[in-house]
Amino acid sequence: MASYFAKIMGCLISRKTEQFLSFIQKKEKFLEHFLQNINTSAITDILLRFLTNVDMIETRHKVVQWLKDIKLVNGLVDLFSFEHSNEVHSNASQLFSDLIRISRDQILNQRELANDGFMSVCEVNSNAQPKDPGLNTIEYLHKNSLLEQLESEEILDKLLQTIFLSQDKNNSSLLQGIDVFMTLLEPVTWSNEIEMNQSQEEEKLKRDRDRMEIGLFSINSIGNSCYKHLSQLSDLVQKSKSRLENYKFSNGSEIPVVGQIRLSILKLFNRLLNLFDEKINQEFIRLGILDYIFSMMFLYKWNNFLHVQIKDILINCFQFDFKRIQSLADENRPVEQIRVEDLETNELKSFVHHLFKDCNLFLKLVHFWSEYFDGVEEINEKTIVTSKPKSVGYIGHLALITNFIYKQTTDSNYSAFIKDCLNKFVDKDLVETWEEMNENKINKLNTLNSKDLVQNPFLINSACVSDTGDFIELPSDEKMNKKFSEMHQEMKINCVQDFSLSESQIVNFSSKQSGIDSNDDSAQMFEQVCQQRDNMNFGTSCPDTSNFDDDMWVKKEIRFSENQTESTFE
Repeated sequence: MASYFAKIMGCLISRKTEQFLSFIQKKEKFLEHFLQNINTSAITDILLRFLTNVDMIETRHKVVQWLKDIKLVNGLVDLFSFEHSNEVHSNASQLFSDLIRISRDQILNQRELANDGFMSVCEVNSNAQPKDPGLNTIEYLHKNSLLEQLESEEILDKLLQTIFLSQDKNNSSLLQGIDVFMTLLEPVTWSNEIEMNQSQEEEKLKRDRDRMEIGLFSINSIGNSCYKHLSQLSDLVQKSKSRLENYKFSNGSEIPVVGQIRLSILKLFNRLLNLFDEKINQEFIRLGILDYIFSMMFLYKWNNFLHVQIKDILINCFQFDFKRIQSLADENRPVEQIRVEDLETNELKSFVHHLFKDCNLFLKLVHFWSEYFDGVEEINEKTIVTSKPKSVGYIGHLALITNFIYKQTTDSNYSAFIKDCLNKFVDKDLVETWEEMNENKINKLNTLNSKDLVQNPFLINSACVSDTGDFIELPSDEKMNKKFSEMHQEMKINCVQDFSLSESQIVNFSSKQSGIDSNDDSAQMFEQVCQQRDNMNFGTSCPDTSNFDDDMWVKKEIRFSENQTESTFE
């Protein structure tokens, strides 16, 4: 019944907006009844329809102001208390996040329309003019009182206090509350991010800058709220325990479990470091949480979700120092002449200094690489020859971290800065061991990992594979390989991107067939490959196909015997 009720309300909002809004505003207990039924997702959809189904700017502003006046946001924050169920926490978090995304997108779209000339000042009704005479009409389009309340420091502080009070009694409140902050800190998203070309990437960055210009990315309020509670979040990373402390494999071995809470907090830390806020970053250094975060990679060696976050956190730390170097560099003092002393004062310390000296990053990298290469006799083009086979889940991400640092040390604009930090904060013998390990072993490992595991694109029949291997292979001549590469590229362009043929291509297909160059041997190559495929047997055994007189693909007439009797069932 709730879904039918939501559909009816949606129709009323779309077709009778003014009348329905006036009716709802007269209901004094609307918010109370709404929050009581928020565990039903269809009820939350009704509220979102007030923002998405209203096209008139004036009416939309009335809806936004009404939602602010009835203190909807405060009511949603109260729902994160441990007294409520997991379903209530989840729906409250989802509604909170949807309100943020919808409000931001609407304001940004209005701004783009106004800048492109599609929205004139005349389209805004005179009754919707701002109360502040200092604001012009276009600036008024960029204001959203509900969004300002959602992003306000007061509301965010209250939300953090609520979820921290509930952490010992209900983990759901903490997880869903962190998801709200992840939404607040997320960049502009696209409907399809599978492949983004350069123009789309530039457009995305432009939209991010526009959001910050018009206040849709309230870094100050979000950063201040997280800064106040950063120590509590750090304690949770180090002390919180998951419900399932160890995961037991079928062979009897056990591994420790990270837990959703710690993984969610690390994702939040990653977003906070992406802000490049100096005050927040110095708090990270003061708390010393980065040392423990990096050690988690080896404590939980099979959790690749964790390893991705650790890798991104470390790279963001380096990127922040590189950004500060760029801000200090000028014509008289290029980037190559900036040293670590230029970034530091009595109160400020660089991330590279903290990682190299306080966290012993290089010592840990060299130690674990030495442990991994222990027993390795040779790394050739095909495999790793070792007397002590090892399998660890973090080695791929550890290689990415190592390659990033080594590249910044040897081949980047900041190599002089990194080398200066190595000379001051890392032992000389350790640096020599690091360089020797990268040149002799890690580079060979990178070459081995960069090769494709599968080079032959053709399928084989597993039933017909003998000990020597009966693969369907193309002839090794250059012409065949070139033709296959051209065909593969054409299929990628026409099929992967379009998933269909245009009407003109379908109409002119027969004419293209008749115009094929007689010197083109594509047909002959195709017949050659098909002949190899026809020689395969799709049964359970592989008899000699030369004994078959009939073609297996020819349709044959099926005839039944005249004296065949019918089956009877008792």
